[in-house]
Amino acid sequence: MSKLEKSHSVADATLVAAVVAVIIGLLAIFWLIPEFVAGASGAFGGVNPGFMPRVSAWVIVILGLLLVIREARVLLGKVDPAYEESEEGEDFSFGKKEIINILMLAVFSSLYIYSFKLLGFVLASTVFLAILIYISGYRNKIVLIAVPLCLPLGVQQLLWHALELPLPKFQLIIF
Repeated sequence: MSKLEKSHSVADATLVAAVVAVIIGLLAIFWLIPEFVAGASGAFGGVNPGFMPRVSAWVIVILGLLLVIREARVLLGKVDPAYEESEEGEDFSFGKKEIINILMLAVFSSLYIYSFKLLGFVLASTVFLAILIYISGYRNKIVLIAVPLCLPLGVQQLLWHALELPLPKFQLIIF
């Protein structure tokens, strides 16, 4: 397979992924957030609960549209494709290993979101962030302790004090 054929197959796949991202972002903006985010249309301490999901969805739409434009220009021959080559000379591809990783990430993310109800945001985030850092292969003990402890607490304080958004509390013990 020549470099030109590889670049067009990559551009085709990227274009499809970008279009799917735009569709998902628009679906979130116009249906999912208004229908399933409680209080998304009402005021809640200056910022309603739908604010950050809408910002995220708009970012997905905008970046997806930019990617659609870029890949369409590549496919039309107006821009040269960017060639990515591995230092080891291996092909960049999407195969069985990547599909398994995505499925594991989906299961892990679902467990994380479910644990919000049981453990609250801070404890669930601390545990899952420590697991993610460890699984990724990073073994610096200071980072394995400091990041999972500081990051969720920092996010909680930012959301509570700056945006006045409450996060799920620890539910196993009712105070």
